[in-house]
Amino acid sequence: MGSDNAKQLGAFVKKKRLAKGLSQEQLAAEVGIPHSTVSRIEAGKFDAPRPDKLGRLADALGVNYRDLFALAGYATPAGLPEPAPYLRAKYRHLPDSAIAEAERFFAELETRYQQGSKPKGGRRGKRAG
Repeated sequence: MGSDNAKQLGAFVKKKRLAKGLSQEQLAAEVGIPHSTVSRIEAGKFDAPRPDKLGRLADALGVNYRDLFALAGYATPAGLPEPAPYLRAKYRHLPDSAIAEAERFFAELETRYQQGSKPKGGRRGKRAG
């Protein structure tokens, strides 16, 4: 039986593969791995795919490699994972539209604070009283 990370990774890979209209065999050929490996990943029975396989899988599925690394339980080489894979892993019940909304929110926050802007209408620095 696979770990929670393996199950989350498997569900994500299967969803993205189906969205691209690929069979397991086609995805395996594109990534350069055996069909049985794709089958085991999607079934959540492959606990730790090697990072090079995850990178090729991300390319074939058209997703950010950080998503797959985070779902597989790896620390990403560039630091912390993007918000979307974290939210997908923690809140599996959320629809894709909610994940997209959260991504937009985090991107807006990052932009706002990178530019040195202050949030509008907040209570920052004020005491309740």
